[in-house]
Amino acid sequence: LAELAVGRMAQPPSLWDALVPDGRLKGTISREHFKLFRKDQSIGLLCNSLNGLQLNGSFVRQGGERRLQHGDTIAFAASTDTGPTHLPRKPFVVFTVELPDGPHREVHSRPPDGTSPGKWHNSDIITGTSPLDAIFCLEVHGENVRSDLMSEARQFYFCADGVTPPALRVGRYYQQTFWRRVLNPNFYALGSWAFVANDHFEIISQRRAVSVEGSEWTSRLRVLSSAGLAVNYTTMLVAGDEHLLSPSDTLTVDAPSCGSGGPRGLHFTFIPFELALDSPLVEDNGFGPSTLEASTSSSQSSAIAMPVRTVGALMAPVQLAEPEDQTPHGSGGAAATRKFNSIEDTDLADVDDLFARTGFES
Repeated sequence: LAELAVGRMAQPPSLWDALVPDGRLKGTISREHFKLFRKDQSIGLLCNSLNGLQLNGSFVRQGGERRLQHGDTIAFAASTDTGPTHLPRKPFVVFTVELPDGPHREVHSRPPDGTSPGKWHNSDIITGTSPLDAIFCLEVHGENVRSDLMSEARQFYFCADGVTPPALRVGRYYQQTFWRRVLNPNFYALGSWAFVANDHFEIISQRRAVSVEGSEWTSRLRVLSSAGLAVNYTTMLVAGDEHLLSPSDTLTVDAPSCGSGGPRGLHFTFIPFELALDSPLVEDNGFGPSTLEASTSSSQSSAIAMPVRTVGALMAPVQLAEPEDQTPHGSGGAAATRKFNSIEDTDLADVDDLFARTGFES
Protein backbone atom coordinates (compact mmCIF):
# COMPACT_ATOMS: atom_id res chain seq x y z
CA LEU A 1 0.00 0.00 0.00
CA ALA A 2 1.14 3.53 -0.77
CA GLU A 3 -0.18 4.79 2.59
CA LEU A 4 -1.93 3.58 5.71
CA ALA A 5 -4.33 5.65 7.80
CA VAL A 6 -4.77 4.88 11.51
CA GLY A 7 -7.70 6.23 13.48
CA ARG A 8 -11.11 5.66 14.99
CA MET A 9 -12.82 5.47 11.57
CA ALA A 10 -9.89 3.98 9.64
CA GLN A 11 -10.04 0.59 11.42
CA PRO A 12 -13.06 -1.53 12.46
CA PRO A 13 -14.75 -0.35 15.69
CA SER A 14 -14.20 -3.81 17.17
CA LEU A 15 -10.43 -3.25 17.07
CA TRP A 16 -10.63 -0.04 19.07
CA ASP A 17 -13.17 -1.57 21.47
CA ALA A 18 -10.64 -4.29 22.25
CA LEU A 19 -7.63 -1.97 22.46
CA VAL A 20 -9.32 0.86 24.37
CA PRO A 21 -12.30 -0.29 26.47
CA ASP A 22 -12.43 3.11 28.20
CA GLY A 23 -14.84 5.25 26.16
CA ARG A 24 -13.34 8.47 27.51
CA LEU A 25 -9.90 7.55 26.19
CA LYS A 26 -11.30 6.22 22.94
CA GLY A 27 -12.90 9.61 22.34
CA THR A 28 -9.44 11.19 22.20
CA ILE A 29 -8.57 9.14 19.09
CA SER A 30 -9.34 11.12 15.96
CA ARG A 31 -11.16 9.70 12.96
CA GLU A 32 -7.82 9.67 11.11
CA HIS A 33 -5.25 10.21 13.81
CA PHE A 34 -2.10 9.70 11.74
CA LYS A 35 -1.00 8.41 8.37
CA LEU A 36 1.99 6.34 7.26
CA PHE A 37 3.34 6.81 3.74
CA ARG A 38 6.33 5.96 1.56
CA LYS A 39 8.90 8.71 1.08
CA ASP A 40 12.31 8.38 -0.58
CA GLN A 41 12.62 4.64 0.04
CA SER A 42 11.62 5.12 3.67
CA ILE A 43 8.43 5.32 5.73
CA GLY A 44 7.08 8.67 6.88
CA LEU A 45 4.50 9.62 9.51
CA LEU A 46 2.05 12.53 9.36
CA CYS A 47 0.01 13.48 12.44
CA ASN A 48 -3.52 14.63 11.54
CA SER A 49 -4.99 14.94 15.05
CA LEU A 50 -5.42 18.03 17.20
CA ASN A 51 -4.57 15.79 20.15
CA GLY A 52 -1.20 14.95 18.63
CA LEU A 53 0.76 11.79 19.41
CA GLN A 54 4.04 10.65 20.92
CA LEU A 55 6.91 9.32 18.81
CA ASN A 56 9.52 7.64 21.01
CA GLY A 57 8.24 9.69 23.94
CA SER A 58 8.43 13.05 22.11
CA PHE A 59 5.22 14.95 21.37
CA VAL A 60 4.27 15.46 17.69
CA ARG A 61 1.65 18.14 16.97
CA GLN A 62 -0.99 18.16 14.26
CA GLY A 63 0.71 18.55 10.90
CA GLY A 64 4.00 17.21 12.22
CA GLU A 65 5.86 14.92 9.84
CA ARG A 66 8.57 12.46 10.84
CA ARG A 67 10.67 9.76 9.22
CA LEU A 68 10.26 6.39 10.93
CA GLN A 69 12.95 3.88 11.80
CA HIS A 70 12.77 0.25 12.80
CA GLY A 71 11.77 -0.10 16.46
CA ASP A 72 10.18 3.37 16.78
CA THR A 73 7.12 3.59 19.04
CA ILE A 74 4.00 5.63 18.23
CA ALA A 75 1.71 6.27 21.19
CA PHE A 76 -1.65 7.88 21.87
CA ALA A 77 -1.70 9.76 25.18
CA ALA A 78 -4.78 10.84 27.09
CA SER A 79 -5.25 14.55 26.46
CA THR A 80 -8.01 14.62 29.09
CA ASP A 81 -5.73 13.45 31.92
CA THR A 82 -5.45 15.93 34.77
CA GLY A 83 -2.22 16.81 36.50
CA PRO A 84 0.71 19.20 36.25
CA THR A 85 1.18 20.37 32.69
CA HIS A 86 4.94 19.69 32.78
CA LEU A 87 4.42 15.96 33.35
CA PRO A 88 4.37 13.65 30.30
CA ARG A 89 0.93 12.28 29.47
CA LYS A 90 0.47 8.58 30.06
CA PRO A 91 0.11 6.58 26.80
CA PHE A 92 -2.84 4.22 26.54
CA VAL A 93 -2.07 2.71 23.11
CA VAL A 94 1.45 2.10 21.80
CA PHE A 95 2.38 0.91 18.30
CA THR A 96 5.82 -0.51 17.47
CA VAL A 97 7.20 0.09 13.97
CA GLU A 98 8.43 -3.10 12.28
CA LEU A 99 10.37 -2.57 9.02
CA PRO A 100 11.56 -5.34 6.64
CA ASP A 101 14.92 -7.02 7.09
CA GLY A 102 17.84 -4.87 6.03
CA PRO A 103 20.85 -2.89 7.28
CA HIS A 104 18.61 -0.76 9.52
CA ARG A 105 17.63 -3.82 11.54
CA GLU A 106 21.29 -4.71 12.12
CA VAL A 107 21.89 -1.21 13.47
CA HIS A 108 18.96 -1.49 15.87
CA SER A 109 20.17 -4.85 17.17
CA ARG A 110 23.22 -3.09 18.67
CA PRO A 111 22.86 -0.68 21.59
CA PRO A 112 24.14 2.89 21.22
CA ASP A 113 27.72 3.81 22.02
CA GLY A 114 28.30 4.06 25.74
CA THR A 115 25.83 1.26 26.51
CA SER A 116 25.95 -2.52 26.78
CA PRO A 117 23.29 -5.23 26.29
CA GLY A 118 24.72 -7.29 29.14
CA LYS A 119 25.61 -11.00 29.10
CA TRP A 120 23.61 -14.14 29.71
CA HIS A 121 23.94 -17.91 29.71
CA ASN A 122 23.28 -19.57 26.36
CA SER A 123 21.97 -22.79 27.85
CA ASP A 124 19.07 -23.88 30.05
CA ILE A 125 21.49 -25.93 32.15
CA ILE A 126 23.81 -23.74 34.22
CA THR A 127 26.99 -25.39 35.52
CA GLY A 128 28.52 -22.44 37.31
CA THR A 129 27.67 -19.23 39.10
CA SER A 130 27.64 -15.64 37.86
CA PRO A 131 30.62 -13.93 36.20
CA LEU A 132 33.33 -12.63 38.51
CA ASP A 133 33.16 -9.13 37.02
CA ALA A 134 29.38 -8.81 37.33
CA ILE A 135 28.23 -5.62 39.04
CA PHE A 136 24.58 -6.67 39.10
CA CYS A 137 22.07 -8.84 37.29
CA LEU A 138 18.41 -8.58 36.37
CA GLU A 139 16.36 -11.71 36.95
CA VAL A 140 13.34 -11.97 34.67
CA HIS A 141 10.12 -13.60 35.87
CA GLY A 142 6.40 -13.47 35.23
CA GLU A 143 3.50 -15.47 33.88
CA ASN A 144 4.88 -15.40 30.31
CA VAL A 145 8.35 -16.59 31.35
CA ARG A 146 9.27 -20.29 31.21
CA SER A 147 8.68 -21.74 34.66
CA ASP A 148 11.00 -24.71 34.05
CA LEU A 149 14.14 -22.55 33.96
CA MET A 150 16.36 -22.20 37.00
CA SER A 151 16.99 -18.70 38.30
CA GLU A 152 20.44 -18.35 36.73
CA ALA A 153 19.03 -19.14 33.29
CA ARG A 154 16.62 -16.20 33.63
CA GLN A 155 19.30 -13.68 34.56
CA PHE A 156 21.35 -11.34 32.44
CA TYR A 157 24.41 -9.67 33.88
CA PHE A 158 25.99 -6.26 33.68
CA CYS A 159 29.76 -6.81 33.60
CA ALA A 160 32.17 -3.90 33.48
CA ASP A 161 35.29 -2.47 35.04
CA GLY A 162 36.66 1.02 35.45
CA VAL A 163 35.30 3.99 37.32
CA THR A 164 32.55 4.79 34.79
CA PRO A 165 31.37 1.65 32.99
CA PRO A 166 28.82 1.82 30.19
CA ALA A 167 25.13 1.72 30.96
CA LEU A 168 23.07 -1.45 30.62
CA ARG A 169 20.52 -0.81 27.85
CA VAL A 170 17.44 -3.06 27.85
CA GLY A 171 15.29 -3.38 24.74
CA ARG A 172 13.46 -5.76 22.49
CA TYR A 173 16.34 -6.46 20.11
CA TYR A 174 19.44 -5.98 22.25
CA GLN A 175 18.71 -9.14 24.26
CA GLN A 176 16.86 -10.95 21.45
CA THR A 177 18.44 -14.38 21.92
CA PHE A 178 17.78 -14.13 25.65
CA TRP A 179 14.09 -13.35 25.09
CA ARG A 180 13.76 -16.20 22.60
CA ARG A 181 15.02 -18.70 25.17
CA VAL A 182 13.38 -17.32 28.32
CA LEU A 183 9.86 -16.40 27.18
CA ASN A 184 7.20 -19.07 26.70
CA PRO A 185 7.46 -20.30 23.08
CA ASN A 186 3.85 -19.54 22.18
CA PHE A 187 4.06 -16.07 23.67
CA TYR A 188 7.29 -15.31 21.82
CA ALA A 189 6.11 -16.78 18.51
CA LEU A 190 2.91 -14.75 18.53
CA GLY A 191 4.95 -11.57 18.79
CA SER A 192 3.07 -10.51 21.91
CA TRP A 193 6.31 -9.41 23.55
CA ALA A 194 6.42 -6.32 21.33
CA PHE A 195 5.42 -4.40 24.47
CA VAL A 196 9.15 -4.19 25.20
CA ALA A 197 10.33 -1.12 23.30
CA ASN A 198 13.50 -1.06 21.25
CA ASP A 199 14.98 1.17 23.97
CA HIS A 200 12.87 0.59 27.08
CA PHE A 201 15.16 1.50 29.96
CA GLU A 202 18.78 1.66 31.02
CA ILE A 203 20.68 1.27 34.28
CA ILE A 204 23.77 3.37 34.92
CA SER A 205 26.20 2.16 37.59
CA GLN A 206 28.90 4.31 39.13
CA ARG A 207 31.53 3.53 41.72
CA ARG A 208 31.07 5.40 44.98
CA ALA A 209 33.67 8.07 45.68
CA VAL A 210 33.82 6.94 49.32
CA SER A 211 33.43 3.37 50.50
CA VAL A 212 29.95 2.83 51.95
CA GLU A 213 28.84 -0.26 53.82
CA GLY A 214 26.69 -2.53 51.66
CA SER A 215 27.91 -1.82 48.13
CA GLU A 216 30.67 0.11 46.41
CA TRP A 217 28.39 0.84 43.41
CA THR A 218 25.28 2.91 42.95
CA SER A 219 22.86 2.06 40.16
CA ARG A 220 20.27 4.40 38.73
CA LEU A 221 17.34 3.46 36.51
CA ARG A 222 16.37 5.75 33.62
CA VAL A 223 13.15 5.10 31.68
CA LEU A 224 13.42 5.62 27.91
CA SER A 225 10.14 4.28 26.52
CA SER A 226 6.87 6.20 26.35
CA ALA A 227 5.22 3.00 27.60
CA GLY A 228 6.95 3.49 30.96
CA LEU A 229 7.30 0.87 33.68
CA ALA A 230 6.42 0.28 37.34
CA VAL A 231 8.83 0.01 40.29
CA ASN A 232 7.94 -2.49 43.02
CA TYR A 233 4.46 -2.90 41.51
CA THR A 234 3.22 0.45 42.81
CA THR A 235 5.22 3.40 41.48
CA MET A 236 4.65 4.23 37.82
CA LEU A 237 7.53 5.89 35.94
CA VAL A 238 7.27 7.47 32.49
CA ALA A 239 9.87 8.33 29.85
CA GLY A 240 12.61 10.52 31.32
CA ASP A 241 12.00 9.49 34.94
CA GLU A 242 14.92 8.21 37.03
CA HIS A 243 15.03 6.03 40.15
CA LEU A 244 17.91 5.09 42.47
CA LEU A 245 17.82 1.30 42.68
CA SER A 246 17.97 -0.72 45.89
CA PRO A 247 18.61 -4.47 46.21
CA SER A 248 15.59 -6.56 45.14
CA ASP A 249 13.77 -3.64 43.50
CA THR A 250 11.46 -5.06 40.85
CA LEU A 251 10.78 -3.31 37.54
CA THR A 252 7.61 -4.26 35.67
CA VAL A 253 6.95 -3.73 31.98
CA ASP A 254 3.26 -4.14 31.24
CA ALA A 255 2.40 -7.21 29.14
CA PRO A 256 -0.70 -9.15 28.07
CA SER A 257 -1.95 -11.43 30.82
CA CYS A 258 -2.42 -15.16 30.35
CA GLY A 259 -4.85 -15.31 33.25
CA SER A 260 -2.59 -17.21 35.65
CA GLY A 261 -3.56 -14.99 38.57
CA GLY A 262 -0.05 -13.70 39.21
CA PRO A 263 1.01 -10.08 38.89
CA ARG A 264 0.62 -9.03 35.29
CA GLY A 265 3.65 -8.02 33.24
CA LEU A 266 7.27 -8.90 32.64
CA HIS A 267 9.27 -8.39 35.83
CA PHE A 268 12.98 -7.61 36.30
CA THR A 269 14.39 -7.99 39.81
CA PHE A 270 17.57 -6.03 40.50
CA ILE A 271 20.28 -8.08 42.25
CA PRO A 272 23.55 -6.21 42.93
CA PHE A 273 26.85 -7.94 43.63
CA GLU A 274 29.70 -6.80 45.85
CA LEU A 275 33.24 -7.03 44.50
CA ALA A 276 35.73 -8.02 47.16
CA LEU A 277 38.62 -6.05 45.69
CA ASP A 278 41.10 -7.12 48.36
CA SER A 279 40.38 -10.83 47.95
CA PRO A 280 42.61 -13.03 45.77
CA LEU A 281 41.14 -14.98 42.89
CA VAL A 282 39.84 -18.34 44.05
CA GLU A 283 40.89 -21.57 42.46
CA ASP A 284 38.73 -23.42 39.98
CA ASN A 285 35.76 -24.88 41.85
CA GLY A 286 35.42 -27.96 39.66
CA PHE A 287 32.35 -26.80 37.78
CA GLY A 288 34.38 -26.11 34.66
CA PRO A 289 33.81 -23.27 32.18
CA SER A 290 30.33 -21.99 31.42
CA THR A 291 29.58 -19.95 28.33
CA LEU A 292 27.99 -16.52 28.32
CA GLU A 293 26.77 -14.77 25.22
CA ALA A 294 25.89 -11.18 24.50
CA SER A 295 25.19 -8.83 21.65
CA THR A 296 28.34 -7.02 20.56
CA SER A 297 28.92 -3.43 21.61
CA SER A 298 31.91 -1.26 20.82
CA SER A 299 31.76 0.20 24.30
CA GLN A 300 31.46 -3.07 26.21
CA SER A 301 34.61 -3.79 28.19
CA SER A 302 36.59 -6.86 27.20
CA ALA A 303 36.59 -9.98 29.32
CA ILE A 304 39.09 -9.27 32.08
CA ALA A 305 39.55 -11.44 35.14
CA MET A 306 38.25 -9.61 38.17
CA PRO A 307 38.65 -10.41 41.87
CA VAL A 308 36.03 -12.68 43.32
CA ARG A 309 32.80 -10.97 44.32
CA THR A 310 30.79 -11.72 47.44
CA VAL A 311 27.05 -12.13 47.32
CA GLY A 312 26.18 -12.06 50.99
CA ALA A 313 22.64 -13.06 51.86
CA LEU A 314 21.00 -11.79 48.68
CA MET A 315 19.51 -14.55 46.57
CA ALA A 316 17.18 -14.32 43.62
CA PRO A 317 13.43 -14.43 44.35
CA VAL A 318 11.73 -17.47 42.91
CA GLN A 319 8.16 -17.23 44.17
CA LEU A 320 5.57 -14.49 44.00
CA ALA A 321 3.38 -13.66 46.97
CA GLU A 322 -0.25 -12.80 46.52
CA PRO A 323 -0.46 -9.10 45.53
CA GLU A 324 -2.21 -6.77 47.92
CA ASP A 325 -3.63 -4.63 45.13
CA GLN A 326 -5.99 -6.11 42.62
CA THR A 327 -3.80 -5.12 39.68
CA PRO A 328 -0.13 -4.11 39.48
CA HIS A 329 0.63 -0.82 37.84
CA GLY A 330 1.88 -0.78 34.28
CA SER A 331 1.18 0.76 30.91
CA GLY A 332 1.46 -1.34 28.87
CA GLY A 333 27.90 -11.72 19.85
CA ALA A 334 30.44 -13.03 20.31
CA ALA A 335 30.45 -15.71 22.96
CA ALA A 336 32.91 -15.26 25.81
CA THR A 337 34.05 -18.20 27.96
CA ARG A 338 34.67 -17.77 31.65
CA LYS A 339 35.27 -19.96 34.65
CA PHE A 340 32.81 -19.36 37.41
CA ASN A 341 33.30 -19.75 41.11
CA SER A 342 30.99 -21.46 43.54
CA ILE A 343 29.00 -19.44 46.03
CA GLU A 344 27.73 -22.46 47.94
CA ASP A 345 29.95 -21.64 50.93
CA THR A 346 28.68 -18.07 51.24
CA ASP A 347 27.44 -17.20 54.69
CA LEU A 348 23.67 -16.80 54.46
CA ALA A 349 22.98 -16.34 58.13
CA ASP A 350 22.42 -12.61 58.06
CA VAL A 351 19.36 -11.93 55.97
CA ASP A 352 18.22 -8.32 55.65
CA ASP A 353 14.68 -9.24 54.61
CA LEU A 354 15.19 -7.56 51.25
CA PHE A 355 12.21 -9.30 49.74
CA ALA A 356 9.61 -8.06 52.17
CA ARG A 357 9.32 -4.80 50.26
CA THR A 358 8.60 -6.29 46.88
CA GLY A 359 6.19 -9.13 47.60
CA PHE A 360 8.75 -11.93 47.33
CA GLU A 361 9.48 -14.76 49.67
CA SER A 362 13.01 -16.08 50.04
